[in-house]
Amino acid sequence: MAVDYVERTETGQSILTTLDNTYARIEKFIDGEKKPDPSEAVAGGSGKDAPILNLIHEDGLYTKGYDVVPKNNKYEERIKNCPANSSTNGHWTEERGESVFISDDPRVKDILDKYGVKGVEYKNGIPDFSPFAVAEVKISGMTDKRVDNFKSADAKLAEQLSTDGKVYTAKDIEKWRKENNYTWHELNDVETIQLVPTNINAPIFKHLGGCSEYKKGGK
Repeated sequence: MAVDYVERTETGQSILTTLDNTYARIEKFIDGEKKPDPSEAVAGGSGKDAPILNLIHEDGLYTKGYDVVPKNNKYEERIKNCPANSSTNGHWTEERGESVFISDDPRVKDILDKYGVKGVEYKNGIPDFSPFAVAEVKISGMTDKRVDNFKSADAKLAEQLSTDGKVYTAKDIEKWRKENNYTWHELNDVETIQLVPTNINAPIFKHLGGCSEYKKGGK
């Protein structure tokens, strides 16, 4: 009986110790001694309480593509890389690279219809994809390596979205992009990057973007 009592006591003490440790960790979070690290979190949380990632377009939140100052490419180079006047994918309403490129190509028609537009507006040889964007961030160190740019943008967006107790990781953003057919579009200031439908970014609405600007002369 004495042995049984000792075993029960040790078990109870173990439970109390575990509870004390748990409360101590909670108090540290409340006191600000430790904050959740997104890189350590399970992607999107865990179980039934995992936060749902829902990215949608909101008017007026995003930079118009042609409002940024191009870093390195000359005007003639940008115009040369806009859709041609002879393009079979659509047509210009007016001057090439300085008007709207209208397209009813099946690769983009549903997207254009969804947003109530017929095409993409260009100015200064630069397209404006902001009407289709669902997110925008600024990244430092943009280069001509799109994979690296995407990783930086995924991490930055995850950081921005991790509020009100919700924690997202770069992997969450990458997963959402791929499942929903979105891609990152680098703007010509070699800093701003927007999350847009993949088929809007290419190949119909051709352009020179941030990667090309970097190749031309870096930051």
